[in-house]
Amino acid sequence: MPRPRSATLAAMKIPAADSNRILVVLFVGVMMGALDIAIVGPALPAMREMIEGPMLARFEWPEAPRVERMAAAYCLGRMASRRAGPALAGEIWGDDLALAVYCANALASLEAPGLIGEFVRMASHPRVEMRVAANYSHAQEAMS
Repeated sequence: MPRPRSATLAAMKIPAADSNRILVVLFVGVMMGALDIAIVGPALPAMREMIEGPMLARFEWPEAPRVERMAAAYCLGRMASRRAGPALAGEIWGDDLALAVYCANALASLEAPGLIGEFVRMASHPRVEMRVAANYSHAQEAMS
């Protein structure tokens, strides 16, 4: 029988103060491509309790460098952060196309029924890349 997530984190014996160090390693590793996404991605849901808040705060900070916001969007999606849904959805209509695509992909990972309307709206987005992202997200949902 799987252990509850909080018990798993407690077993890892990672002090709360170290969560900021973990966050920095994730940001730098994801941004520089130094950490293999195939390794980091599956670990993110187990670390959600520890890094979701700081990751979301970094994503929502408007002065954060673009690449950090993109890395945060990716991580929030991979950890299935439902708290991040509204913030991610807000960026799909922004001027930064690359960030908008990261946010659309992250939204597709959240499995939050309340966000289905965002994908319906994205289907009429003025940018073709966002319409493709909306269709891709619908296809992912149908396959799961």
